[in-house]
Amino acid sequence: MLKRGDTTAVFQLESRGMKELIKKLQPDSFDDITALVALYRPGPLQSGMVDDFINRKHGRAAVAYPHPALEPILKPTYGVILYQEQVMQIAQVLAGYTLGGADLLRRAMGKKKPRRWRSSATSFSAGRWSAVSRPRRRPTSSI
Repeated sequence: MLKRGDTTAVFQLESRGMKELIKKLQPDSFDDITALVALYRPGPLQSGMVDDFINRKHGRAAVAYPHPALEPILKPTYGVILYQEQVMQIAQVLAGYTLGGADLLRRAMGKKKPRRWRSSATSFSAGRWSAVSRPRRRPTSSI
């Protein structure tokens, strides 16, 4: 039903454009449905991100990661940065941000405030090489 685009009266999946996207993506998991909703926004639709996601999902394009350390974060979305949570994880992994700092970066990007974004970009650049090159600590057990 879903793969055919028979989604009339299904919240967020019933518009003509969404039905066309569903037919192209051919969702086969709940994660695919979540991705559909995230992809069906002006930014992803206009940037080519939707085509990248679909082509990678169907094996028509190679999945590529901007850095090897990002594979665990981006593998579920075929190497496409799709969710705000992924932006936060990338900031933590590549630039050593704390979770709180990564959230500030995410908010600065979302609000499109140039001054705040420049400040965050400087912090990201300053931390990127040290975070990637230092070994990650393993959690220790108290048992």
